[in-house]
Amino acid sequence: MHFKAMQNGAGSLISLQRNERFFVKLRTGFETVVLAVGGVALAGVVLLTLLTWKVANDADEAARWVTHTHEVITSLARVRADTLQVELATQTFRISGNPVQLVQRDAAVANREALLRNIGQLTSNNPAQQLRYSELRRVIEARLQISREVERLRKTQGTEAANAFVATAPLEQTRTRTYEILQAMDQEERTLLAQRTAEQLRARQRMVGFGALTALSLMLLLAAANVVVRRQLRQTRQSQQALATSEESLAITLYSIGDAVMATDAQGCVTRMNPVAETLTGWTIADARGRSVEDVFCIIHEETREPAEVPVAKVLATGVVHELANHTVLIARDGSERPIADSAAPIRNLAGATVGVVIVFRDETAARQLKQGIREQNALLEQRVQERSAQLMASEAHLRSVINSVPALIAYVDAEQRYVYVNRQYHQRFASQRSDLVGLTVQEVLGPERYAVAGPLIRQTLQGQPQSYDWQPYPGVWQLINYLPKHDAQDRVVGYYVLGTDISDRVRTETALRASEQRLERVLEGADQGYWDWNLQTNVFQVSPRWETMLGYRPGEMHVATENWPQLVHPEDLPEVMVSIERHMQGQAPSHEVEMRVRSREGGWRWILTRGRIVQRAPDGTPLVMSGTHTDISARKQFELLQREAAAVFENSYEAIMVVNAEARITRVNAAFTRITGYTQDEVTGQSPHMLASGRHDDRFFQEFWSALNTRDFWRGEIWNRRKNGDVFAVLQSVAVVRDEKGRVLNYVSVFADISQIKAHEAELDRVANYDSLTHLPNRRLLSDRLQQALLRADRTGKSCAICFLDLDGFKLVNDQFGHDAGDQVLIAIAKNLTGILRAEDTLARLGGDEFVVLLSEVATAEECTLILERMLDAARMPVNAAEHLVLVSASIGVSLYPSDNADPDILLRHADQAMYLAKQAGKNRYQLFDPETDRQAQNHRETLVQLQAALQAEEFVLFYQPKVDLVSGAVIGAEALIRWQSPQRGLLAPAEFLPHLNGSHLEGLFGEWVIRTALAQMRVWRAQGLDARVSVNISANHLLQVDFCDRLGQALASYPDIAPACLELEVLETAALGDMQQGVEILERCMELGVRFSLDDFGTGYSSLTYLRKLPVDTLKIDQSFVRDMLSDPDDMGIVRGIIELANVFNRQVVAEGVETLEHGAMLRSMGCRLVQGYGIARPMPAAQLPQWCTDWLTAGLWRSL
Repeated sequence: MHFKAMQNGAGSLISLQRNERFFVKLRTGFETVVLAVGGVALAGVVLLTLLTWKVANDADEAARWVTHTHEVITSLARVRADTLQVELATQTFRISGNPVQLVQRDAAVANREALLRNIGQLTSNNPAQQLRYSELRRVIEARLQISREVERLRKTQGTEAANAFVATAPLEQTRTRTYEILQAMDQEERTLLAQRTAEQLRARQRMVGFGALTALSLMLLLAAANVVVRRQLRQTRQSQQALATSEESLAITLYSIGDAVMATDAQGCVTRMNPVAETLTGWTIADARGRSVEDVFCIIHEETREPAEVPVAKVLATGVVHELANHTVLIARDGSERPIADSAAPIRNLAGATVGVVIVFRDETAARQLKQGIREQNALLEQRVQERSAQLMASEAHLRSVINSVPALIAYVDAEQRYVYVNRQYHQRFASQRSDLVGLTVQEVLGPERYAVAGPLIRQTLQGQPQSYDWQPYPGVWQLINYLPKHDAQDRVVGYYVLGTDISDRVRTETALRASEQRLERVLEGADQGYWDWNLQTNVFQVSPRWETMLGYRPGEMHVATENWPQLVHPEDLPEVMVSIERHMQGQAPSHEVEMRVRSREGGWRWILTRGRIVQRAPDGTPLVMSGTHTDISARKQFELLQREAAAVFENSYEAIMVVNAEARITRVNAAFTRITGYTQDEVTGQSPHMLASGRHDDRFFQEFWSALNTRDFWRGEIWNRRKNGDVFAVLQSVAVVRDEKGRVLNYVSVFADISQIKAHEAELDRVANYDSLTHLPNRRLLSDRLQQALLRADRTGKSCAICFLDLDGFKLVNDQFGHDAGDQVLIAIAKNLTGILRAEDTLARLGGDEFVVLLSEVATAEECTLILERMLDAARMPVNAAEHLVLVSASIGVSLYPSDNADPDILLRHADQAMYLAKQAGKNRYQLFDPETDRQAQNHRETLVQLQAALQAEEFVLFYQPKVDLVSGAVIGAEALIRWQSPQRGLLAPAEFLPHLNGSHLEGLFGEWVIRTALAQMRVWRAQGLDARVSVNISANHLLQVDFCDRLGQALASYPDIAPACLELEVLETAALGDMQQGVEILERCMELGVRFSLDDFGTGYSSLTYLRKLPVDTLKIDQSFVRDMLSDPDDMGIVRGIIELANVFNRQVVAEGVETLEHGAMLRSMGCRLVQGYGIARPMPAAQLPQWCTDWLTAGLWRSL
């Protein structure tokens, strides 16, 4: 259609040219008329030329869009081909592992990516295509991720892992979706192609129409000119000018046509060519004009290479349009060839006679290449698809054959637990009597008994959890069953695979092996040996339980591998071990045997005798397995060591050692014996020990001596002996009897040391035992004795006794700055100063360090004690010259007075110590009397805790509830639970009477849990009565930070499933100051996950309110009542309340005001934006039974409406 339109237009233009030449030949006698007609013709030609140009431009634009659409279709086809190439390369790599396939895949991915970017640009003006393009990108990316995962699994875990992944991956779904999107985009482009081709055709038709109109208009003008010429020959010159203009317009029209146009005269000689024709033929119009068309337009048949007939002669002869046969090639002037498509149309004169031919043709090279490329690509794609389909069909048939042949149970079951596929083994094992299992349920096939085992596991599998278990479906038959869930594209479980393996032989083998191993273990246990196996091929080192327990480990606790031998074997022994193993493996030793030290679990070393040998070799002699035993020889090594040490001790002992046999004859002595007694080994061997007798001991002494040896096999005491030179000396001697296993005496071993000098020092030792070596003051031992005597004296005389515990202030700084020698000098000086101010009957003792105790006896009055204490402080403050420095220290003194503090000596000393610490805390350099009343208060605190614990167990505590209301809506938003003690002896007690005793005690958590559970139980009661009320309870920071707080809270909530967790609010006191903020935040977040709400109580009274508000995930702030109560009269409190409300708004927290005593308080709070309140102005705390009626009365009264 394109060529015919172009041919008709060109024919009309050539006809116009012929008419113009006819008018040129007219007479020139009618110049005026001819000029007028020429002007009209010129205007018409210009107008029609402009219209023709516009139409031609539209035709070009339509042609461009057609080419654009062709490019999109081609790109889509190539994307489809590259996608298939990626999948084929991935599958081939999964099967073969050939890395070349990955290179091909990546090249296809890169090429496809470039095509996709081009498609995205080409379809950017089509929203529908852009949506498909986006989805296509996502699906292709998902498939590429699958390909990458297959690559990773194939490289790292092997073919089976990759195949298992492919079996569960959504390959089929993504493949189908990819092709669906490509098909939809292709269909869309083909629809656009049809529309744009039709638009191109219409544009060409319009162009032909305008060309025909132009020709017709020109013909009408020329006809009119012809009439005028006949009448007015004078206008010939004007007609010639008009015709020249028409000639120019004709040339413009021809040159604007995109195809090649060539015109001939009636003799077939070239008269006109447009630039496109010049380019294709290689002839210029100047060279071609007048030549035969066969010379310029040389064409041949593409297949036969025979000259083709130029249809000019046929057109001249027949006067009708002729087209060339297909596969025609144009040979240009330079010999180059181009495939063309052309047609020839007649040029007629006014009489209808054919006066020439116009040939319209175009180069088909690009179109043919494009079509050929598409055909080749489609053919290749089709071939690959067919080949792959055949491979897949063959693989599927082979896979089914393999599945039916493998000795395993294989099945696929859908989400309704109905069989979709089973292999032959599965069918024969569980339902051989049935013809087919497809469509049957698992329970129908397995039966109730076996399904009771498999059913729970199947349900877990259908929840996405793979299962694996061993079971015995039939007597003597054991199977390993694996359930693997199958997911669809939306990751929903649509079924599961069953893989079962008969492990009966393995179980029997394992049973026999275990029995054999148990026998071997019993043998080895009887021998107290551990055994080991070393697989030299896999480098796996296995040990028996005894191997581990002899090193102090539990069986299975150790990780024994060759790479951690350096951590197990002593570094001095490891080289010898490795050499022994190597020598055996090289055949240089028949076995491996080494004594080595191995690290035990406690970190020490145990001596181990390791023996082993190669027990399995390959056919070529390569060692495969090496086995052996470990024997704990630590005891033997210890005995050997003890022998060596005993010998060393015997020879090198400073004490004399004498060994006497059962016949009371000396057999051996050491060097110390010779040094002490003067006798050598030779002199005493065979002699009786009586040779050392001094004569100072009577018979009774020796009777007791032999009595101890005979009854206890040991005697120890002091004895006098005589040296070789006759000197008598004292020894401390011990004698031990050595017996054999039957109790018969083998030897007597005597060890003695010369204690002559010790005797001389005993007196000195007695002094050291009772006095401080540095200050020579009485020490703790002597002080205790004198304190006991002072108390007895006080009881007799009725006077007081003061125990003063003195500790120096700043003494550590003296040691740090001047050294311990200087510190010792200070202690000595202070001891001297204190001694100088005390009475003769008083005692100053040093306990150690810088601690002294002063015992004041017979203190008549408190004033007398005070005067002595002041003198003691002054004495401690006196400057001391130490290490060439003037040192100043002070003292803190704690005093307990007896009998005011009627306690035993140890407690009195402890009380004085406690008072001393109070003096330190009060600022040092002072004294502090112990107050028995304070101690009694502490005791009372302990007794109160015991009473509170008993009261909790006796259920003497109750909860009162104070309502919280909304002053805008009037709604009762909840109530705060407040504990009361209903004491049988003291009546109803407010929290202030007992809660301070709970703070920081072990009962804090117990009471907190009781309050929470009691509040939950009360909410259940109210709910049954039709009242849904939220309850808030107070918890302490210590209780909150307990590690199990969240778990126990969850248990309490679980005990009341009908109560929503959001109905429980926990109030944390801000003044409690959580010690571990991060831990507190984590606990609050865990509790809030349970649904519980939190509020920050007494907000504004703590030291870090903003920190709490910023970090703690609380829902509500409670303004402390101390600010609310006086806010109407105290501007500061008013400002604090206003600031807290604004702060709560900034941090998006609710705010509740406590302590609302009057409705005026409520009105002011509501005006400031705080609508939630509680306090005596609303209601006092009340028993739980009264709250429902109070809620009804509150809503009925409507007091909030008057605010």
